Formats: sequence, structure tokens, C-alpha cells
Amino acid sequence: MSVRAVLAVTVISCLPALRGSTMILADAGTDVLLPCNVQHQGGFNLLDVTINWERPDTIVCSFYHGSRQLEHQDERFRGRTQLFPNKFSKGNASLLLQRVNLADTGNYSCNAVLWANTQLTVHTMFLQVTGNGLAVTLLGAVHCLPAILLLLWYT
Repeated sequence: MSVRAVLAVTVISCLPALRGSTMILADAGTDVLLPCNVQHQGGFNLLDVTINWERPDTIVCSFYHGSRQLEHQDERFRGRTQLFPNKFSKGNASLLLQRVNLADTGNYSCNAVLWANTQLTVHTMFLQVTGNGLAVTLLGAVHCLPAILLLLWYT
């Protein structure tokens, strides 16, 4: 019997990789504040503000051109998000997510520019929503790494 090994490498899925970040716990049905603070400076103008709260491939909440932009917001978040424009000048771009549910569990990122000609500030966090009973929680933000399938066979 001869042995031949054939190696096939295929990217088949995405595995979580943990990296230090903010972890937020919330009970289903409650409201939760997702923090996003930007170092503030003088000369504030609301028209310079750009804030995008996102989940992977999903717009949670956006603010630019001086107002909230609802046309691209994912329908799962409609009527459940609130920003605080009166606090933008103090560097607060936090998001209030109302009536959280188990499907809200996951990664969130705040991408914010609050002053003209300043760098983008990015904060990432992981929201863990729990229902009744116990929840197993991984601390850190989840980032995607390819999973490799290795096939070997003998003839």
C-alpha cells in the first residue's frame, strides 16, 4: 500500500480572536449606554461632526451634516438609538441603545470626528446581552481570523 498525502487548504469560516477592549454587559429589555469619548478642543461646529456607530456590515446610528442620518440605519436599530448632540462639544459621542435584546450581542465600533481637521477616533467594544439564566462571557473585542480546513487522505 502506498501512502500519498494531499493537502488542501481552504478558508471556510471566521473564528473569533480576542484582543483587549471594552466589554459591556446588559440584561435583555434594558437600555445600555455604549461609551465613546473623544479628546475635545475649542472651536466646535455641529456641521463638522461625523459619528458612525457600526456593527460588522451594519449601520447602527449615524450623525453628519448637522443631523442624524436614518436612511442607512439597519431596521433592527430603528427607534432604539439615541445620541446626545448637546454633549458633542465636550467630546461625548456615546450611544444609548434602548430595549436591548439577545440579537444585539456582538461587536460595536464608534467612529467619530467632532472637530474639523482632526483625526478619526475609533472605539470598539463588545456588548453581551443576557436573558434569564447564566451567560458565558469572553472578555475583549472579537476580531475575525480565517479558519483553515486541512484535508488529508491515503490511497
